[in-house]
Amino acid sequence: MRTIRNIVLAGLLCLAGGCTYSGSIEQSFYKASPRQDLDSGKIALGAAVVRGPKLQKTAFRAESNGYAVDIPLGDPLAQAIESELGTIFDRSGIVDDAKTGGYDLYVYPEIDWIETYRNRRNGHLEYLVVFRAAVKDVGRQFTIGTFETEKKVSYSPPAEAVGAQIITGATLFLLAPLTMPLTTQAVGSEAKDVIGATIIDLVKEFGDALVEDGTVRDYAALRTTGAKPGAAAAAAPAPSPRAKSKYDDLLDAVVTIRTSESIGSGFFVSSDGYIVTNKHVVGSEGTVSVKTRDGSVSLGEVVARNALKDLALVRVKGERFTHLKLSNGEHAGIGNDVIAIGTPKGFDWSVSRGIISAVRIDPAARYIQTDAAVNPGNSGGPLIDLASGQVVGVNTLGIRKDIAEGLNFAVASEEVLRIFAAYLRR
Repeated sequence: MRTIRNIVLAGLLCLAGGCTYSGSIEQSFYKASPRQDLDSGKIALGAAVVRGPKLQKTAFRAESNGYAVDIPLGDPLAQAIESELGTIFDRSGIVDDAKTGGYDLYVYPEIDWIETYRNRRNGHLEYLVVFRAAVKDVGRQFTIGTFETEKKVSYSPPAEAVGAQIITGATLFLLAPLTMPLTTQAVGSEAKDVIGATIIDLVKEFGDALVEDGTVRDYAALRTTGAKPGAAAAAAPAPSPRAKSKYDDLLDAVVTIRTSESIGSGFFVSSDGYIVTNKHVVGSEGTVSVKTRDGSVSLGEVVARNALKDLALVRVKGERFTHLKLSNGEHAGIGNDVIAIGTPKGFDWSVSRGIISAVRIDPAARYIQTDAAVNPGNSGGPLIDLASGQVVGVNTLGIRKDIAEGLNFAVASEEVLRIFAAYLRR
């Protein structure tokens, strides 16, 4: 009798102010699988999820046809990410503040559920779920990686909820005190299933991105060698002896730049660590991974960028770097022999040879046209005049090979000298 009385009371409260489901997602809903794609085992770092005030207040809230759902998301999202981190790193955990815990990396997640469609007749809802996560070092000085993805999610009330609504209407709400709490429970349980499945997909995708992205591994290499971020430290075994090349001095000045979203090229233009690259290579990142030809990996700070010219300047700590001299335009003669150096399609320190085909003046910038092969990954690398050994351009783009052959372009080096004069003419 007491149970029936409680259900009736709950139903009367629903009639008075509406029914709200506020159950929580079970802690064990996320089952992380051991990873087979970590060839050398787990990454030798400790990583923790920061469950800050904003995340703790995050919830899934929805209202439809007289029923409401209010399900906390902060804890289940943090627990799912922590479980996934445990398959990638030596240690994982959840902390409320990055100042405590003693971890090497901290993950700052955010999730937003944006309603995009509502059918008021049948209660069908559609959402765009946006998930973001930033991975930062212990002092929050460097952003090791950023991740963002979107997922379209649909929700429809379960059959039992629809049936209960029909019964409620057919009895002129006489059975509402019994049917409404049961319907609310069914609606909430279905919502929990949808939320749980969505978080599982998003967190698994996040974990895959961490494993595939080399930035976290680069940072781990830095920590292993005891170097500080930004220092040029030996992060990989010494390369096998290689045949000498007449281009060795040029190759040694070129670097591979990696962000959480892309890989490209760059080159030193000063002995104290300034690197020129494209703006589209660094994107909006504040720090990037920089790999030099000797295998050293360091974190570089993006100190300047110019979207119009598609140029960026990165600084790594250190000195006595092999660097290239920027031509002021005097070596960009049409027909001059040039080489392009970079990381096309991930094949680092590749050299292609050609000539300067033309010099183009565009409202945005001055460009050097060349038939030297330029492919994705070459972006940001130098185009070098062979006679002088000076950089005449920063490789920026190539026309698709199915449209035209040998049409590639580099931002003229004099643009670099002008845009970054405050840094390079000291």
